[in-house]
Amino acid sequence: MPAQPTWLPPVLYNGPVTSPPLVLGGGIGGILAAAALHRAGHRPVVLEQDDLSAAAGVRRGTPQAGQLHNLLTRAQVHLGELLPGYRDALLGSGGVEAVVSQQTHVRELGIAMPERDLGLRLWSAPRTVLEQVARDLLPLGCEIRDRTRVTGIDVAGGRVTAVHVERNGRAEVLPTDLVVDAMGTLSRAAEWTGSAPPIEVQPVRQWYCTAVVERPPAWHGRSDFWLIFPDHPDTRGALVSPWGTDRWYVSLSGVTGGPVPRSPDDLVAFSQALPDPQVGELLRSARVVVPPRVFGKPTAVWRHYERQAAPVTGLLPLGDAVGSLNPLFGQGVSVAAWQAAGLAAAARSSTSTEELTHRHLDQAAAACAAAWALMHVYAPPEGSDLPRLGDNEWQTLAGLVRADAAAHRRYVGMWHLLEPTSVLRELVPATSPEIAT
Repeated sequence: MPAQPTWLPPVLYNGPVTSPPLVLGGGIGGILAAAALHRAGHRPVVLEQDDLSAAAGVRRGTPQAGQLHNLLTRAQVHLGELLPGYRDALLGSGGVEAVVSQQTHVRELGIAMPERDLGLRLWSAPRTVLEQVARDLLPLGCEIRDRTRVTGIDVAGGRVTAVHVERNGRAEVLPTDLVVDAMGTLSRAAEWTGSAPPIEVQPVRQWYCTAVVERPPAWHGRSDFWLIFPDHPDTRGALVSPWGTDRWYVSLSGVTGGPVPRSPDDLVAFSQALPDPQVGELLRSARVVVPPRVFGKPTAVWRHYERQAAPVTGLLPLGDAVGSLNPLFGQGVSVAAWQAAGLAAAARSSTSTEELTHRHLDQAAAACAAAWALMHVYAPPEGSDLPRLGDNEWQTLAGLVRADAAAHRRYVGMWHLLEPTSVLRELVPATSPEIAT
């Protein structure tokens, strides 16, 4: 095996990993994975194919990198654990924080949801800012190598042994026995290692369009959001998020087959046809500065590494490399952060790489399952253990949420990945034949 390249840090481990762990991918998932391994006493190296210098701008490897991202409470909790000081640094870099649901004006369950402080927050910032703040907080002992393209992973005896890269025009082989795959939906790690996990595909048929508008002066500097969730079976929704001090980021959504806004006039017309007039009124008096851009996602994909009879020891997929979810739910960063927090715990407590691999795969699957279940809240598939609520039960839930702040908190907590979907069954007991499991 080739000698270890001089740019890798020395091996300084007492735990089950005997060579520097390599994290493949320098996005938010890879950064958090590196922070997790560092907390367990390791000195990971992050390998990123894109140029991460300030002059490079938006990363080519992240199609949504230039867009605004809203972070749910689950993400906030683990970002704070793995990168202490993250909240203050994010807000200091132009991020916005709003009180849920006092400042997040929500229409859901067919009603205008109560505007009360639920003890939850919503953070908002461009993806580039989220990642840069995370990189700046990465502790000493973690190294990031950009402009380094991963071209393969070696496996011998069912174990990871090395990673192949191209860097500065040179091919290199980096010995390692632990690899975190944070390369996203296009990862080829399963192909390179011959692991071939079972794959579950869920039709999404989702489109969404985004635009940036200039706020009217009366709204400058405010942290308010507006969220309109589709009234099932209607599929139209909207999200207006603060961007800086004087702009809003607007996202309108629907499913394949419906009208898609492609111009500023379309944007206003679509918003005025939503079940709540607030967004339409906002956009009617706002100037569009970045016209609508349309994105589509036909399917969600879950790679069930945890179901393999003999997983490759030392291969730890994370984030979109495990599950590519419905982007409108805003759960991607939350799931990756949750998985990274689990990786930190597993790396601290495991006594072998085999044990670490199994623990991580199980925990990563559990985090993905929590978000996956939310895609089926309104229409659970046959055989699912999710509660199937009829129209009367949804109306009962709406009334309960309006009247009871604790019930409201638990319901919203489900969407923030703090409560399981079984909270619906707890809030609305299955006393009617319209509810089935």
